[in-house]
Amino acid sequence: MADHMIKLNEVPKGQKMQYLWDYYRFPALAFVIGAILVVSLVKTIFFTPKPDINIMFTTQFNLLDEESEKYNTAVQNAIDDYNGDGKKLVETSRLAYDETSGNNDPQYMQAVLTKMDVELAAGTSIVQICDDYLYPRYEKSGCIATYKVFEDFGVEIPHKSGDDIVKIPFSSIKRFANIKSSNGNEIYITLRPPMEKWYKNEKDRTNYINHLKFIAKLVNE
Repeated sequence: MADHMIKLNEVPKGQKMQYLWDYYRFPALAFVIGAILVVSLVKTIFFTPKPDINIMFTTQFNLLDEESEKYNTAVQNAIDDYNGDGKKLVETSRLAYDETSGNNDPQYMQAVLTKMDVELAAGTSIVQICDDYLYPRYEKSGCIATYKVFEDFGVEIPHKSGDDIVKIPFSSIKRFANIKSSNGNEIYITLRPPMEKWYKNEKDRTNYINHLKFIAKLVNE
């Protein structure tokens, strides 16, 4: 005779709570965990404030704590609420790469290079900051714009020719002039060229223009 699955209405009074615990605690736990994950995902997607400016900051060595704090303060004070959400947020992705350090930890150094290449390909960070050591990597990748993009998008910034590469030394920017690299190299602000779709999609176009305005503000102060 097949086993009989006891139904809730067949359970004697006083034993129903034990019955529910025995048969339904794992499905109920799975449901609660799933609900928490869904709520967390929805909150992340729809309610987490979006950064006004995205920056990729790559240098041979990480900035010293004091210099890093100077940078954080300078950037935070410089940005505006470009996306109109009532907050002024900047997201900086920081990477340090020194080829000689790869001898001690080659896997980590390769991971840094991979992350850098992925970010360059994705175009997430429009403003790109680098030092003399890593600038050639940006140049080789073709991910450095000329001043023509400012002309194309109607953002005013001092420059001699639209064909000149956007490579602005920290030392020439009032807010950043006292921020020094750990190896003594100059640090530069560069700019990613726009993807084709950024010219056509209004949201992407506006986001790119906001980054141009951020650079122009730094230079024009």
